[in-house]
Amino acid sequence: MSVYHVRSFYFMNKQHFILFDFDGVIADSISAAFEINQKLLPGLTIDEFRLAANGNINDWAKKQSLDKSKKDLGESFFKEYRNRAEDNIQLFAGMDKTIEALAQDYNLTVVSSSLTDIIQKFLDRYCLTDYFIKIMGNEIHLKKKIKIEMILNEYGAKADDCVFVTDTLGDVHEAGQLKIPSIGVGWGLHQPEMLSKKCWSVVDNPTELIDAISARFGK
Repeated sequence: MSVYHVRSFYFMNKQHFILFDFDGVIADSISAAFEINQKLLPGLTIDEFRLAANGNINDWAKKQSLDKSKKDLGESFFKEYRNRAEDNIQLFAGMDKTIEALAQDYNLTVVSSSLTDIIQKFLDRYCLTDYFIKIMGNEIHLKKKIKIEMILNEYGAKADDCVFVTDTLGDVHEAGQLKIPSIGVGWGLHQPEMLSKKCWSVVDNPTELIDAISARFGK
């Protein structure tokens, strides 16, 4: 199990935690993820892919592996995704400045279904890694709920201290199981109108995240 720690001064004297999803929130990777899955599962449609993210994507991948007699869909996916993440996948415009600003007032973490080392290398490329106190990928646990609980326990945080920033209803559900509200982003996999039904709020661009998170914590 690997959990990536960064410089501790970003944790000093900060009560609140922002839990970031990675794909579709920080990284503009939805097209690449869909293309890879479509290659592995010929005939897969974007609507079917969106539907898969209504729950935990690992549960969907496991079911697909069984249905298609594949040994491990996830392993095949990450083998190709890793190459794309290093060369082709880009940061969403404005996300670097937003992360830098938020890190001044909040504890930032990544809770993702991607792999920790992939996330770290991506953030390193944009000089953003040091703004995050914790990066928790798919190899740590397949359930985001469990990874969030690990963060809460390690830092002595409460649900009221947290908000999850995500682009999928599956994440909203897992965070909601811990009574943590979500802020949906309108530039990822699920459309804003879908997210607005379940999220505390929905933003249209990274800059709006700053005000939305401030409002969440009553600042």
